[in-house]
Amino acid sequence: MSHPQEYKTVDEQIELLKSRNLSFKNENLAKKNLRCYGYYSIINGYKSPYLDNENGKEDHYKDGVTFEQIFSLFTFDHRIKSAVMLSMLDFDEHLRAVTAEVVANKYTSLHTEYLKPNHYQDRRARKESNAKFSRAEILKKMDNELHSKHNPIKYSMDKYQNVPPWILFKGIYFNTLVNFVRIQKGDAKTQIMCRMYNITVPSDLNLTEIKNLFTDSLFIFLAYRNSAAHGGRIYNLNPSTKVDFNKKLKDDLSKLMDTTQIDELEKSKGLWQVVLLLKMFSYNGPFELMQQTINDALTEHCSKYPQDIEYIANTTGIDINNIEAKVGDTIYKLSDFITDDGHLSLAYLDADKEVAASSSDI
Repeated sequence: MSHPQEYKTVDEQIELLKSRNLSFKNENLAKKNLRCYGYYSIINGYKSPYLDNENGKEDHYKDGVTFEQIFSLFTFDHRIKSAVMLSMLDFDEHLRAVTAEVVANKYTSLHTEYLKPNHYQDRRARKESNAKFSRAEILKKMDNELHSKHNPIKYSMDKYQNVPPWILFKGIYFNTLVNFVRIQKGDAKTQIMCRMYNITVPSDLNLTEIKNLFTDSLFIFLAYRNSAAHGGRIYNLNPSTKVDFNKKLKDDLSKLMDTTQIDELEKSKGLWQVVLLLKMFSYNGPFELMQQTINDALTEHCSKYPQDIEYIANTTGIDINNIEAKVGDTIYKLSDFITDDGHLSLAYLDADKEVAASSSDI
């Protein structure tokens, strides 16, 4: 039976890490970071790619790995985590506004009318992981919010005995909003989706697969938002919801998008897929924030630890063909550091030179 975890001081934590072949460039700064963020968040969360699993020892680090390298990966993810929260807050607010407008226009702004169950679907979600909320549960949550003691909901109810959707939606959680969008009937969901994507639907286009893409995108965003909110890792997150890029979806998208964009989206995965899914929406604020943050965070980490390029590219799904690295006075693409068999080559690196990574557009 394993022994319970014992508390260790920061000094003891550093000695433990040294005994496991981890080195330090600046122990005082390391102590400060350990006190600030905690051993578990930094080490347990980001040690995996730096462990030497071949020697059979628990938590034995590869030769040359430093605490600073692990902390840099932690910082890389920490910055992306912050961007996810900000971009999802922005996206959330936009989705609330669009959904409220569609619902009010279709069912009136009276909560006694727009919260009637017969306006919404009551079928199982396509994804088991998304089936947490039935129609009854979603509408119950929204009905409970009508009696909230927080303004502006309370003010609206007290003064007008009514809470229109654009006010009620301010009191519900993002997951409730996403599930509320999920249970919209065909025409209402079509209107919400077309507003969000800013598309005009051709008369010969069946929207079933694109609606599935829209709904799946919302649940993927929700997974990243929830992981970020609860301190989980973002850069290597693998959400349960997957986009099904079947032939019908690709055929339908070809009437709305360039084939190059469709191919890029189909091949994407992980964090980079989130960026490309955000890019599809007409309001581009969340996309631009995510893209810029990933660009800056990737540049900073890979400029110090170019040996992590292969791992981060494979894990995040970021296409490194468009990322550049400056070595001395020469600019290379990060893909130049990857050999034909998919492994990292440091042939371009000079140990006496600092690699400065940059990217004009990812």
